[in-house]
Amino acid sequence: MFVSVRVVSVVFLVLAVAVAAAPATAAEAPRVSPRVDAVLEQSALTGRPVLAVCCAANCAVCPRLRQRLAADPVAAQFLRIDLAIADADEWEAWQSFADTRAWASPQVYVVRADGEILLSGRAQSDMSEELRAVLPQTGMLLTNQEAAAATKLLEKARVLAAAGDRSGGLREIAPALAKQSYARAAVAARDFGGPLAEELKQAVEAAPAAVADDAAGISVAVGLVGIVRDCGGVAPEIVRAAVPKLAALKKEATGAEVVRQAEQIHAAIVAARTSPSRGRAVLEKIVAERPDGGAADVARARLDTLPASDRP
Repeated sequence: MFVSVRVVSVVFLVLAVAVAAAPATAAEAPRVSPRVDAVLEQSALTGRPVLAVCCAANCAVCPRLRQRLAADPVAAQFLRIDLAIADADEWEAWQSFADTRAWASPQVYVVRADGEILLSGRAQSDMSEELRAVLPQTGMLLTNQEAAAATKLLEKARVLAAAGDRSGGLREIAPALAKQSYARAAVAARDFGGPLAEELKQAVEAAPAAVADDAAGISVAVGLVGIVRDCGGVAPEIVRAAVPKLAALKKEATGAEVVRQAEQIHAAIVAARTSPSRGRAVLEKIVAERPDGGAADVARARLDTLPASDRP
């Protein structure tokens, strides 16, 4: 008898922003054995699900099952692990990993890339229907290059967000967020992007309809400008909320000037993403033009976050 674990679909768009605690990845799961761990790690990297077949030595069904799986194009979409119940240490470790104490043979498990057990139970000789039914729950695959690129983008996004460029950080991981995958890099991007999007959403909600021409007011406007210009492709609902807030600021002369200065600062922030020296030059120009103004105070604070060199 199979137990199919119904998994609540992950909302892949950051706009959901109500992000629950992420499930453990395969890399964080209890260790099984070097060969099994290697397959689980490959699954975590690429998002490809794992099909584990556990057999007793005297099982009459297992040879037919393995033969059919080898010829099944649906089964070919899974990474394979063959476990021998007679190997007591590995089998015990697998039972701990899969949270099961089943002993009937054959036992079949489908493990998603994030370590979630999607299917478990005793199998018959034909598994094609069960595998086809569970496959949509396993998410998209990433190539090794895509996984490496997503990890690199996430690292850059963390740096940007830590320096105060939250909209830039969210924009940076947009490609990874677009992948409806359970690969480690995609899961990490969602774990990072969800709270970051929530911060931006709260900032928009807290933005007043009018601001003073000081550091506090210009900082509010810089945040709104960044959201509108950076987040359309990744958080359109937040952008839609920010647009009228920004328009409201422009309705009177002081607010319009604040937005103009905020746009200059945002241009420096954008330049600094690829060249800190270019961003520094723009910020220093803002300080030189109005050294006693609120924009200069914001620019000085931004200058303190920039590295001294364009080199990593």
